[in-house]
Amino acid sequence: MKFFFPSGELISEDKEIVVEELPQKVMSSFNKEYSNYKVTQAYSLKSPDAVQYKLVATSSRGRVHLWINDSGVINSKRIFSGEKKKAANSTGTGGLSSIEAKWELPTILNEISGIAMIDQNKIACVQDEIGVIFIYDLIKKSIIDSIGFGSPGDYEGIAIVRNDIYVLRSDGQLTFIENYSGLPKVSTFMLKLSQSTQNFEGLCYDEEMNRLLIAPRVFDSSNRNVKNIYAFDLSTKKFIDAPVISLKLNDEIFNTIVSKKDVLIPSGILVHPGNGRIYVTDARNKYVLISDKNGKPIKVLRLDGVLFAKTEGITVGSDGMFYLSNEGKGGPATIIKVSPDKMN
Repeated sequence: MKFFFPSGELISEDKEIVVEELPQKVMSSFNKEYSNYKVTQAYSLKSPDAVQYKLVATSSRGRVHLWINDSGVINSKRIFSGEKKKAANSTGTGGLSSIEAKWELPTILNEISGIAMIDQNKIACVQDEIGVIFIYDLIKKSIIDSIGFGSPGDYEGIAIVRNDIYVLRSDGQLTFIENYSGLPKVSTFMLKLSQSTQNFEGLCYDEEMNRLLIAPRVFDSSNRNVKNIYAFDLSTKKFIDAPVISLKLNDEIFNTIVSKKDVLIPSGILVHPGNGRIYVTDARNKYVLISDKNGKPIKVLRLDGVLFAKTEGITVGSDGMFYLSNEGKGGPATIIKVSPDKMN
């Protein structure tokens, strides 16, 4: 499938291919690192500046998504291991279904992940296939602009800090787009946890502390009663490799969550600019965790499993309205507007 900018320039061409069509350098790199895995799906991802290949591979230990360029370099990876395929309460109705508005997004945003408000009518969006920021206009109900910043990869989070944008890739690459509305300058940082496997999901701006908050998807330690949140200091441009917030999963507020093994799997994060509360979306278990600024849980807001098919992103407007982005699952991806009285 080909996607184009409004100007007619090619954004990307995403095509499923058979394993035999993968270049030898790609397969050599894969076999060297993942010899115990079998490739079950393969895609070629072409952009104006690069050609990459996405490999989906499985083994008895789990599943991995790899983005490998035509020189055989693994640029990005995402590992799924030790997780249930579906949480027990991940589908169906019963959660929040009262909303203010809903936008159905164009096909290129079917894999929408992170979102961030630019102004009251425009939202910056990333999706987890290509290195492009899409500017979506809520009034015009269309993409009105785009910013290319990198090669294809698993991009999960986005944060806007004044006239700069940060984009988080699942393997820990943080892309810094300086002066995005003028002449953008792009640079990158690599975030590393003590464990060898990185799997970052949520990214947001914490204005009060002048930092970015970063939520790993998987546990970062052997303590299964805690999900930690990390920070990137905007003054020093340094990743703080000690947790700045720890969410206690043995809090009684989680008793309403059916899944006891993976009670919280972060997919997005938001610090409310007004009250400092932290909102963590869980796309798999279908809820939003609301905590105070120190991470003490306040509320678990369950989401309707049909309306909120897979909630990957969350942001808030200047009027206090919340916006949640959902990947397309059996239909178009969406952005859904929710009143603040439902989110407190």
